[in-house]
Amino acid sequence: LLKGAIKNSMLRHVGELGVSEAGLIFMDKLYNPNTQIGVVRVSNKYVDTLKLSLALIDKINKSDVIVKSVKTSGMINKVK
Repeated sequence: LLKGAIKNSMLRHVGELGVSEAGLIFMDKLYNPNTQIGVVRVSNKYVDTLKLSLALIDKINKSDVIVKSVKTSGMINKVK
C-alpha cells in the first residue's frame, strides 16, 4: 500500500520518465514493521523530488497518514 502511494505520488509530479530516471527502488529487507520505517533508494538528483512526493501523501486507503523523510544518506550501509 505504501509503495503504491509513493510511486503514484512520484508519477503525479515527475511522470513515468522521471520515475524511471530516478531509479525508485524500495528496499524491502530494510523495512521494520514495528517502527514503520523503511528505506527507499533513489538517484541523488531526485532526492528532493522524493521528499516532496512523500510530504504530499496524505491518505492511503481513505486513512489519514503522515509520510516523512527521517534520514538521507549517500550510502545504504549508513542508514541501517
